[in-house]
Amino acid sequence: MSEFVELRSADGGSTKGWINAQLRAMGAASKASAGAQPPAQSVDAQLYTLLRKLELIAEDTEAEMQATTVSLVRAMPQAVADLDTLQDAAVDLRGAMDGLVEELRTLETQAGASLGLLVEAEHVKQRMLAVSQTLEQAQTLAQTLAAAELAISNGALLSAAEQVIP
Repeated sequence: MSEFVELRSADGGSTKGWINAQLRAMGAASKASAGAQPPAQSVDAQLYTLLRKLELIAEDTEAEMQATTVSLVRAMPQAVADLDTLQDAAVDLRGAMDGLVEELRTLETQAGASLGLLVEAEHVKQRMLAVSQTLEQAQTLAQTLAAAELAISNGALLSAAEQVIP
C-alpha cells in the first residue's frame, strides 16, 4: 500500500494516473530489456501483478473504512451524550448569567438609592457645619456683648467700647 500512496502523492492523487504510471513503468522496462535479453515477466504477468496490487489496495482501503466506520459508530452514543450534557450546561450557564445580570441590576438600583442618600447626608453635613460656624460666631458675639455689658455696668465705657469695636 505504501507504493500506492507514494505514487498517488507523486502523481497528484489520481488513481488513473497511478495506474498509467505503473503501465508506463512496465512498458519502459520491457523496452529496455527488449534488445538485451528476454523480458523477465510477460506483460500479462505484469498486468496480473498490477491488478492484484490494486485488489489488495482496495481491500486494505475497505478494511480501513470499515474500521473507521465502526469506530465512529461506537463513538456516536458518547458524542450524543456529550452534546446533551453540553446543551444542559449551556442552559444552566444561561440561567446563572441571567440571575447575575438581574442581581447586578438590583445592586445598581440599590447603589443609586444609597448614593442619593449619601448626597443628601453630605448636604445635611454641610448645612450643619454652616450652622455650627454660625453658632460659634454667635457665642463669640454673646461673650463679647457680655463682657461689654459688664464693663458698662462697672462704668468703664472706654473698655466696653474696646470690647465691642476691636
